[in-house]
Amino acid sequence: MRRKLIVVTAAMALIALASVSVMAQAGSWKQVGKAGEWIDTRFMVAMDGEIWTIEKSGNLYRTDKNGMWKQVGTPGAWVNTQLMTALDGELWTIETDGNLYRTNKNGDWKQVGKKGEWGGTRGIVAMDGEIWSVEKNGDLYRADKNGNYVRVGPSGSMKDALWLVAMGSELWSVERDGTLYKTNKMGGWQRVGQPGAWGGTRFMAASGTQLWTIEANGNLYKTDKSGNWLLVGKGGEWKNTAGMVALDGELWTIESDGSLYRTQMQ
Repeated sequence: MRRKLIVVTAAMALIALASVSVMAQAGSWKQVGKAGEWIDTRFMVAMDGEIWTIEKSGNLYRTDKNGMWKQVGTPGAWVNTQLMTALDGELWTIETDGNLYRTNKNGDWKQVGKKGEWGGTRGIVAMDGEIWSVEKNGDLYRADKNGNYVRVGPSGSMKDALWLVAMGSELWSVERDGTLYKTNKMGGWQRVGQPGAWGGTRFMAASGTQLWTIEANGNLYKTDKSGNWLLVGKGGEWKNTAGMVALDGELWTIESDGSLYRTQMQ
């Protein structure tokens, strides 16, 4: 892999740590692979037990839990990627021209739907066999695997969403004012927790029945479905995080120096 950094994860986003072994408990972390190897990463998702990343060069990589990575597909094929998520063993990407693509584990890809139809999209997540997307005007859409889509809920209902993840067949979003919401498949929404409590959120991931967030001060929090939150680990430990995904009961993060870490959730 090459070197340099800002990472976009499946969550929509409108203290350099040394490599040590620690007791396995919530918030315990360790470095994976060689320091700095992920410095060129632009996009990062978890899929089928591995971390999948796209670099600035447009190269696609898959990385196992030991940090062993392998290039997939044609070098540079993903250079125009703007958004990426994982759905049922495939990578789904939107390019700068608004085209939607699906890519299998061998790196074979094909365009889905009509050309340019996703040009207004600013975030995508996968949920229950479909791609859910938020447009620049705040409209929410669901699309099947053939690219057929329908708007969900009132027009503009997601205009203030900054972060979006899927959990338990619901969309969970943090708005500009730091308030957390959950939205069902019909577009009905409900506020969760105290208004503004997530105002410092920089990264967001979902695992099981919990949301995991990193704040601007580097604190890591877990939140249950009722909006009850708890600080995990030591305050400020994640202040250099540049990207985060959840994979098989662990948080995987890339730091600003390009190093990859895994953190225990339990």
